Amino acid sequence: MDQRSDVDELDRLRADIAGTRCALSNKLESVEQELRDNVRRTGTIDEVRDRFTGTVNTIKSELDVRRHVQEHPWIMVTGSALAGFAAARLLPPARQATVQYSPREPRPAMSIREELPRGPGVLERLIQRFEPELRRVQGLAIGSAMDIVRSWVRESAPPNLAGELDEIVKSATEKLGGRPVDVR
Repeated sequence: MDQRSDVDELDRLRADIAGTRCALSNKLESVEQELRDNVRRTGTIDEVRDRFTGTVNTIKSELDVRRHVQEHPWIMVTGSALAGFAAARLLPPARQATVQYSPREPRPAMSIREELPRGPGVLERLIQRFEPELRRVQGLAIGSAMDIVRSWVRESAPPNLAGELDEIVKSATEKLGGRPVDVR
């Protein structure tokens, strides 16, 4: 009896193995067919690689700052000025580092430069002297940058909103310290 149960078990295992082989064969055929369909839809691997390489090169080109500066120098200058202005307005002023000494530690000897009273430096005097002109240049830079924004808004806004949005951008330009300019 023991031999008979072993034979039955062996037959059952063979049937399971045959069923598994059949199922694997069907799945492999299905995967193979799906792969063929995908290749037909997308093209050869070389075509996919070429498309991918083209996309990467396009992205590199769009992120090439030097090329943008060469092709559009005034827009880049205006954008840089606007970014600097925004950073100056939004970021807190830098604090000078101070060194704390404990009462027990001797203080280091002061240099002549630290002992003398300091007046405004050369750059500060130049800025003070040309402040009106610098303010006008600042206003023109902000106005030029905001004119670019106005033109983008005009082009992309629905016609019934373009006039009102134009007025909003002009108002924002004045609040930023610029004056509306038509660069075109």
